[in-house]
Amino acid sequence: MGLLVEGSPLDWPDALEWLQHVRTQGIDQFLHTYRRVKDIEGDELKWGDELEYGVFQMDKDSKRARLALRGAEILHQLQAKEKQSKEQGRDPASPTGAATAGPQPCVDGCNWVPEYGAWMIEGTPSAPYGGFTSDLRKVEGNMRLRRARLLALLHEDEIAPSVTAFPMMGVGDFTVPPSQPHGPVAMSDYISDVVINPHPRFATLTRNIRQRRTRKVDIRVPVFQDVYTEARQEEEQALWNAEKSRPHYESKRDVSSSSSSPYGSAPTSPSSTSNSDDNADAMSKSPSPPTTLRKTLDHERTRKLSTVDNDHKAEPYPGFIHMDAMAFGMGMCCLQVTFQAKNVGESRHLYDHLGVLSPILLALTAATPILKGRLADTDVRWATISAAVDDRTPQELGEAPPPTDEETKAKYAKMAGNGVKRLPKSRYEGISTFICNHKQGEDPHTLTDKYNDVDVPYDEDSYKTLIDAGVDHLLALHISHLFIRDPLVIYQQRLHLDNERETDHFENIQSTNWQTVRWKPPPPAPSSTEGPHIGWRTEFRSMEIQLTDFENAAFTVFIALVSRVILTFDLNLYTPLSKVNDNMEAAHRVNAVLDEKFHFRCHMAPPEKEDCSSTGGCHLHEDPDACELMTIAEIMLGKGSYFPGLIPLVYAYLDYIECDEATRTLVEKYMCLIAKRATGELPTAATWMRRFVRAHPDYRHDSAVPHSTAFDLLNECQLIGEGLKQCPELLGEFKIAPVRGQAAYRVPLKSSGVAAEKRQALLQRYLGRTASNVFVSTSHCFFPTTPAKSYVSETAVDRPTKQERSLPFAPARFEQDAPVPRNPPPKPKRSNVPTAPPDYSDDTYSDQDYNMSPIRRGRHHMNRQNGGSPPLTPNYTVPRQVKVPIIDAEPETTIGAAVKMKGELSFERLLRIEGEFEGKLNSKGSLVIGTRGALLGNVDNMKEVYVTGGRIVGNINVEKLVLRDKAQVFGNITAKTVKIEPECIVVGRINVNPQAPERINEKGEIVKDDPPDSTPSS
Repeated sequence: MGLLVEGSPLDWPDALEWLQHVRTQGIDQFLHTYRRVKDIEGDELKWGDELEYGVFQMDKDSKRARLALRGAEILHQLQAKEKQSKEQGRDPASPTGAATAGPQPCVDGCNWVPEYGAWMIEGTPSAPYGGFTSDLRKVEGNMRLRRARLLALLHEDEIAPSVTAFPMMGVGDFTVPPSQPHGPVAMSDYISDVVINPHPRFATLTRNIRQRRTRKVDIRVPVFQDVYTEARQEEEQALWNAEKSRPHYESKRDVSSSSSSPYGSAPTSPSSTSNSDDNADAMSKSPSPPTTLRKTLDHERTRKLSTVDNDHKAEPYPGFIHMDAMAFGMGMCCLQVTFQAKNVGESRHLYDHLGVLSPILLALTAATPILKGRLADTDVRWATISAAVDDRTPQELGEAPPPTDEETKAKYAKMAGNGVKRLPKSRYEGISTFICNHKQGEDPHTLTDKYNDVDVPYDEDSYKTLIDAGVDHLLALHISHLFIRDPLVIYQQRLHLDNERETDHFENIQSTNWQTVRWKPPPPAPSSTEGPHIGWRTEFRSMEIQLTDFENAAFTVFIALVSRVILTFDLNLYTPLSKVNDNMEAAHRVNAVLDEKFHFRCHMAPPEKEDCSSTGGCHLHEDPDACELMTIAEIMLGKGSYFPGLIPLVYAYLDYIECDEATRTLVEKYMCLIAKRATGELPTAATWMRRFVRAHPDYRHDSAVPHSTAFDLLNECQLIGEGLKQCPELLGEFKIAPVRGQAAYRVPLKSSGVAAEKRQALLQRYLGRTASNVFVSTSHCFFPTTPAKSYVSETAVDRPTKQERSLPFAPARFEQDAPVPRNPPPKPKRSNVPTAPPDYSDDTYSDQDYNMSPIRRGRHHMNRQNGGSPPLTPNYTVPRQVKVPIIDAEPETTIGAAVKMKGELSFERLLRIEGEFEGKLNSKGSLVIGTRGALLGNVDNMKEVYVTGGRIVGNINVEKLVLRDKAQVFGNITAKTVKIEPECIVVGRINVNPQAPERINEKGEIVKDDPPDSTPSS
């Protein structure tokens, strides 16, 4: 978001006169802050995450997704509702919700702030998480709460999936309300200025970046080479040449400019692009589709190569996706995590080590395969944003000699480095220097200077001022490196400040240096003692946002735990910065998580003193500082006997702190997801999206994504993110519980009187009803003898045994005892009274406040309901819970634990399944599913079915059903008698009816005709 203040920002010609003033005063403000807080010790761990969301309008008639440009309106509503919730004076962390004196920070509240795009909103927890294991369990719950509260305010035709980039940005009619390009701020050929947030900071940023660099931003990303991409490029180039069409640039320099991104080169002109070696190299990185696919597509393809759709304009640089506005980059969403350190040294130590990890987590969270309606030959957002905010002049880029005309020289003289100092990086880049030497040279393996092996331009005057003030060399180099940039937004009302009490000028520079990790000094002291204390912080910024809150929470918790592992185990991750830069480049490539290797330190643990000489030599290893190329799977899970891997170290840390079982169970699920992502068992979001597009019937395998394909993709992302559709292709066995806007806020138990007319209407709905016409199922009430948490589980991963939990890393957590079918049974009707996910057993997140009302989308549906009355809730007599015995008989047929069968099986009396059977069972006898047993198919007309720890995937229609020992049923149940013990799972409807096992419809009537076979496939 950056520094947002009230005021009038200066245009670039006016700002030129104040650039040096802001830079000089910014250094002075930093020094005042540094002297005031440099000796702070013992700050407790506080941390939090930031998620950014985009709101899209879905036109079902035309199958088009568009940006809904009402982010400011939604933001105002969200902030008003948060304020109203806080003013109620209840402490949400209290089980009773009792009123408390004074303001109480609520971890399950939300804070909402504007973002760059007019369709975007940023959300954070209303208060930071703390330093206890229970805080790890709050992350996903708060993310779900943020999503629910945003959903509650959307229109019926709007969605807000957590995707990195809107895939059709700049393609045709892509905004609501409609807009036209060529605005005065961005001067883009593709987008309008109305997509920029109305706060004056954002338009000023856009305009001043363009004016400082003397031309529009120039973003070029290699296009993914699909079967017909080359043919389409030839066609577009022919049209381009025929029409003599070129983008409108402010100067001729723009045509000859090279890409500002270090992660891929660009041709110097459209005519030379096709023969460029750089272009050929970029194209060679795209996987070549198989010949058989080409033949198939040749047969099915219907369009003629002479036809180009009107929305996908011809690209000016063949082989590259061209973008020309800041919104293409800053309109992307991401996941960021910030940690408060105990002192300044710890914050600097974390900065260095998280900087090494940033390319790894960037590749692991890759989620950006589509840009401006085309499949890109990259998977992540970073280089696109880097070019989108690149304000370097042609001279700073090394593309032109210093200016000779007096007017340009006069303007440049007011800028940092006189506007001509060579700058190798954009403002949005990876870290440029390590800043910590916390062992003061005592450990030769942590001497930071030896790893700072890249040139770091810095402002000499700022560096001298810092050194003279007593700041150490490493920190002075870092700060003066930030100040090689000019301030981009200067507010007229904030020019003259008290440098001892305010830091606006420093933050002006600091907040517009967007690096993979940001080191953040404490803000000015609060004006009163009531304000919260904020210490030294380190912000981890490289991760891409994921489709589900489960994934976002997994990576948030992972980086939080890794930060503790680094500090607790005194790990040394230092890798030469030149290799970290190489890792950033590798992270951009398609499917880098599997296909690329990354430089990483071989030996993370500090060597013992007796193994090392005073000169730094080590008897155990030739080079204790050695780095080698590793896959991400090796970095995460370990390599050989010398490199344990980050995930096993997380488990070792949990053992060391004696983590509680509830937290450990949840963390193991998160680590399991990340491990499967690292090994390729589960794909990244980018890979999943790319596969979705290439398999879509409307996609023509020419890299151009049709509007209908993007519409279906975003709709799928929304369903997955809200838990309305499970996606084993992306998440495997992990299940996402539904997120509904209706449950976004607490519903008070009102006692105020209701109007007579409304009261009469409400009562009339329930008059004249009898229990005889009520269909009893979990759609209307819970089965009486079963705890609520037996019905829905957020994930199907079993808990580890005590022995497994004692291991630093338990591979068994990566697969289940019984297989999960690829195609689950038809989605059952959802309960109107949902349960809390089992992972949120913390007292701050209870069943009572997880969902307070029927599950509906919460988008003004109440007024659309029909006048039908809901069924009465029947009265039950709850029997005493007793242990249900297993059938006392020898089975005539047993499917052993190591056996897998498929087909049709008949038996007369008793069948026991300890292995796996898929198909049809013919019997009126009894069935027992053992601890590791699995039945994939329907169970019809049997006498008794006992499931003792195993699972059934299919519908059950029997006289008697007993579930015990964590048994699982995924399907609908019809029975005379049902017994369900605690911790069992049923996903489906339960119909308790005396007519069972006759087939019963929802009205309780016997169905005579056989229904079509609905046996779920495996």
